[in-house]
Amino acid sequence: MKKWFLRQKQNWKKRRVARSQQSMLKLQIFVGVTIVVVLGLLMTALYYGTRASSMQIDEIVVIGGYTIPHAEVKRVVQQQLQGSYLRLIPRTFVWTYPEGTIEKRLLEIPRLKQSELLVEGQVLTVVFDEYQPQALWCGDEEGDCFFLDSAGFAFAKAPELTGSAFVRYQEKGKAAEVKSQMVDRDFLSATSDFTDRLASELGLYVTHVQVVDELDVTYRVSGGGEIKVAKGMDLDDTFNNLKTILGSEDFAHLDTGSFAYIDLRFGDKVFVNEFGDLPIEETATSSEEAVE
Repeated sequence: MKKWFLRQKQNWKKRRVARSQQSMLKLQIFVGVTIVVVLGLLMTALYYGTRASSMQIDEIVVIGGYTIPHAEVKRVVQQQLQGSYLRLIPRTFVWTYPEGTIEKRLLEIPRLKQSELLVEGQVLTVVFDEYQPQALWCGDEEGDCFFLDSAGFAFAKAPELTGSAFVRYQEKGKAAEVKSQMVDRDFLSATSDFTDRLASELGLYVTHVQVVDELDVTYRVSGGGEIKVAKGMDLDDTFNNLKTILGSEDFAHLDTGSFAYIDLRFGDKVFVNEFGDLPIEETATSSEEAVE
């Protein structure tokens, strides 16, 4: 009798465990089905909700710039708005459009400096600014030139330009690199002011500014002449020395740049070479004169 009672007790425990496992399984199935249904409903709502016409970017407005075509900017933006995220949310959805990617792609447009994106209703407005060329930085190779902005930043490859619309900066052995700082801002500003004064006050039009070394800079003017300047000297004093020389009766004929070089590196002592390199013993009497 006692054995039978023990067997019944064991069977009862087994049945209770089985019923408990069945209940847990049913609960897990119910929870799983509920989660699937809820996720399905959410994805369906997300799919159709993010495609509501009133929530789509359907117009792109481009503002700013000078030479970059607005159509090119618009094309880049439209490319980034195509498709969807995980085949679920369209990239034109106003709340999740790829703002960062668009700004990054816009910066790949040559000459484009910065951009700002604004969304109002269904309109995406792109406001951008572009670099303004101030000069050229040219490497040792012919035609290897880049546009410089007013800060000395090389922002785009320049086509093969003729004439002297832009002064060409050079430094022997230093190659130009796009999207890099090629000239110090203060140096560019000072040399630009100097070249402007040469043109406006003396009729000397600079075509090249060559950094010879850490101490010397050479300005090449239209006509082939060179003006040698010390980097550490005040350019106002340097200009006044040059103006004094060219204003004298002996050198008035040099104002067109028809000279080999004028050396202004030694302060008030200016060397003028009219005809090119000659033997040292001849420079004092024929081709080169030192003026104090």
